Amino acid sequence: MKLLITLLLSVAFSSIALSQDFTIRGFIYDDQGEPMPFEKVRLLSTDSTLLEGADTNIDGLYSFSKLKKGSYLVKVQSPEYETEMRSIEVTTARGIKSVTFNLRKRSEMIDFEDIVVSAADARKRSEILISEIKLDKKGLERIPSMGAENDIVGAFSVTPGVTTTGDQGGQLYVRGGTPIQNKILLDGMT
Repeated sequence: MKLLITLLLSVAFSSIALSQDFTIRGFIYDDQGEPMPFEKVRLLSTDSTLLEGADTNIDGLYSFSKLKKGSYLVKVQSPEYETEMRSIEVTTARGIKSVTFNLRKRSEMIDFEDIVVSAADARKRSEILISEIKLDKKGLERIPSMGAENDIVGAFSVTPGVTTTGDQGGQLYVRGGTPIQNKILLDGMT
């Protein structure tokens, strides 16, 4: 009976030891020794396939847990710092493997292609009018009318920023101005 209990306990403990999960964790510091929060850390297989990703916390700590025994790559990449990658061997000797990175600022400059921004005015400033609406007969017919027929005042009444008073033939108020500030030309004549 003692032999049976000993055998069962040894099988139980050996299966627990063989199925142990491992953890890789560590800190990321800059070249001044300050922790680097919210940095991206990637856990890769030995053939550089992405297995898992993590962000560092406010103290620069990252962690990958529930890993199986084997070889892994831990990669830290940041735009302002040099990319670092380390090969990690997870064995049965310890359940937690600690890997700390001290990142260095990039020494080389990143060259971008030249970007040229230019603008040109299509018309001279003297030709730009404050507000101008040109209507021909076809344009006037396409505008919905408030009354029975399409007319100039009806066309203005549906234009944004224009208010009319009274019935047909009333006053026009453009963007808060007075009626005498409007100039209406018919066939180029006042």
